[in-house]
Amino acid sequence: MHEQIIIVSMASIWLLKVIVMMKMFLARSSAIKRGEVRLSIFRTYEKEHELSPKLLQASRNYKNLFEAPCLFYAVSLLIIVIGLGDLFTSVLAVTFAVSRYVHSYIHLGTNNVVHRMYFFAIGIFSVHVMWIYSLGKYFLQL
Repeated sequence: MHEQIIIVSMASIWLLKVIVMMKMFLARSSAIKRGEVRLSIFRTYEKEHELSPKLLQASRNYKNLFEAPCLFYAVSLLIIVIGLGDLFTSVLAVTFAVSRYVHSYIHLGTNNVVHRMYFFAIGIFSVHVMWIYSLGKYFLQL
């Protein structure tokens, strides 16, 4: 059961990437159609600073979803393959996933940096605890 919870948490991060990607695509397409941005900016991104704050936020949020989640995917796969799943790792996995959704919601909405940082910290803390706990459990046979 714990492995399924972890897999659902992993899948939810994938779904979040799809949602943010679609939001970013729609925002960029609309900006191009309105003439607010030229399509050529997306060729090399060297003039990305010319994008509107909303487009930059969406772009940065999408990039964020390929950073910390990599640590989450790696430890989650380790937990599943070695059979280290338990209630604690399940709670940490769900906590990480929820924190990423809230982080993205804030980042793409109000972009309150303090609130965003708080949920980023919760997610990073969760994934690091997953690593420490799982390695300890594996090597110390806790």
